[in-house]
Amino acid sequence: MDAKVLLVDRTQTYRNSVAAILAHAGIDTVEAETGATAIAVMRQTPCDIVVIDNNLQDTPGVDILDTITQENKKARIVFIVEPAFRAASDEVFCHEHNIARLIRGPVHPSILAEFIEDLVTQKSAQTPSIKAPVNTAEVPTRNEPREERVNVHVMAVRRSYQQKLPQELKNLEQALTRARTDPTDQSSVKEAHRIAHAMHGTSGTLGLQDISQATGQIEVALKRIMDGAPPDTAWNNIFRALKLAQTSPDRSSKVEATSWLSPLATILLVDSDRDTMADVEAVARKNLINIVTAENSEQAVALARKKKIDGAIIDIQVNGQDKAFELVQQIRSEEGLHHLPIAMMSVDSSVLNRVAATHAGASQFLQKPLNEDELVETVRDFSASQTDARSKILIVDDDEHFRAHVATLLEGNGMDVASLGEPEHILETMDLIKPDILLLDVVMPKISGFDVCRLLRSTAAWKNTPILFLTGESDPTVRLECFQAGGDDYIEKPVIKEELLARIGVRQERIRLFKERADRDSLTNLPNRRAFLEMFKIRVADSKRYGRPLTLCLMDLDKFKQINDTYGHLAGDRVLIGFGKLLSSRFRTVDIRGRWGGEEFAVVFYGEESRTSKLILSRVLEEFKHLSFEGDHGERFSVTFSCGIATFPQDGTTFDELFRTADEKLYLAKESGRSRIEI
Repeated sequence: MDAKVLLVDRTQTYRNSVAAILAHAGIDTVEAETGATAIAVMRQTPCDIVVIDNNLQDTPGVDILDTITQENKKARIVFIVEPAFRAASDEVFCHEHNIARLIRGPVHPSILAEFIEDLVTQKSAQTPSIKAPVNTAEVPTRNEPREERVNVHVMAVRRSYQQKLPQELKNLEQALTRARTDPTDQSSVKEAHRIAHAMHGTSGTLGLQDISQATGQIEVALKRIMDGAPPDTAWNNIFRALKLAQTSPDRSSKVEATSWLSPLATILLVDSDRDTMADVEAVARKNLINIVTAENSEQAVALARKKKIDGAIIDIQVNGQDKAFELVQQIRSEEGLHHLPIAMMSVDSSVLNRVAATHAGASQFLQKPLNEDELVETVRDFSASQTDARSKILIVDDDEHFRAHVATLLEGNGMDVASLGEPEHILETMDLIKPDILLLDVVMPKISGFDVCRLLRSTAAWKNTPILFLTGESDPTVRLECFQAGGDDYIEKPVIKEELLARIGVRQERIRLFKERADRDSLTNLPNRRAFLEMFKIRVADSKRYGRPLTLCLMDLDKFKQINDTYGHLAGDRVLIGFGKLLSSRFRTVDIRGRWGGEEFAVVFYGEESRTSKLILSRVLEEFKHLSFEGDHGERFSVTFSCGIATFPQDGTTFDELFRTADEKLYLAKESGRSRIEI
């Protein structure tokens, strides 16, 4: 291909990867690490395409955009920004800085290279050519490699829809002609309205605004005819709008902001070793991982409070070994970060370091120098630890392209999505999928969305499931009918991504809060007995599947009745709350802790033997001993606990068997003087 590309990025390995892929495609590439170098290169070597990352070493990429444009006004700029980058308007921002494409990173080298190839081969910026399956059935699923990003899905769906458009417009024209020829044929009017409704919503959602506007006019006019309005003048307007749709260039707006798949995770990296940080950043860019870095505890805590992170990797030697463990505990004590996955890394992988890391709350222990595969697998574990919280969404819509597009957007934002095109199968599908939220189209053949909603509201299992209607109607009476049918909300077609995610997000948060309240002990905020048992079933199943050990640790606060009698019941509650907070902020995310009842608590350590579990809990016991509590009259006192440990599968393979053994060991610890751990 006769084109030259300038890559401006701070990471050499990333630039090299992209350049190597482009070279294989016959595209010449020059590289620059800083903004100053990029400007110098442009003055010496005019380039057709300039790819600029906003996160440069010497200056933000945005500061050199105008200079790059002045040096070569014909160059097409691809600007890569961090997910949090915000402009007043993406379209205005791109227009002001002559940006052909705005990409929210991180983006894998192979994906960026493929996108550049597409840009090089385009005849114009308005009609992108993509190397992606045009059959929606062939679009890679959520279970395919992560590199198959949302943008390829979206563009593939749009290209497939564009190929289908001529036939859809022909079907619409035929239905309109039949309806106009025979005004008494209400079925033809309804069929034309259904086609126009679907085309208006889907084409608008996919960015084909000209077609969306034209078919929207047809939909409104047909609705008036169906409602009894005189059809004489309406038909002229309908066929005029049809002509506009048939002659539309079928393209999106000139400036298109590209939303890429959400990164695998956003990770806080805490290390004072610049070389290690650079290596991790290079691996992260390659594997779609966002990295925010801190060189000391103060920076780390500030970032953890300010940024939304999915996990942290902390070097043991940061500010000294003990300080690193304190940092883990401090982060895990922050509001909303109690269950944050954390890994610790060190050149020293001794048992003592590993035990200390587990006690502090580290889910993983990585040995330096870091292995790329282990690092990526750790981040994947961080991401997978939140899988149980993924919402299940069911989309019911008769338009396959609309379903595919919306599913792609939702899956790219961490949701499990299923779709259904035939609403008559709704009950079987609901029983199979058991969705948390239902997206339901209003206008469908055979059964309307309103009828589907009424059916579900009359079914005990689904009467409380959140239902969000999808409708192309802006008529207040239609919106009112959405609520009268039992819907919780409605989303107007064409669907705007941000509105879709916001409205679903509200329902997700309410579901989460409801479930959390049902699963938590109100005093200690630990999982209650029922929730603890449910999580135990999952952990013991994992132990059986992978042949890993598991320990059940049963703890009892020593002389708790005496505490209540001596210092008051409110003081006893403060002890329970304090112990609950301690357990919440310690151990790994894979470990289970819960309040069993009264002053009894339980912890399950996954993948640990009894001796290691004893070492971990011994540190907790020492920490708990030194906590000071206040009595109802200001007295100060301290508390200890006793513990019995049972191991799977040596001491049993069921919860009852393990609990019986752990209870016997707990009794032995009490009889032996309390403040002890027996295995």
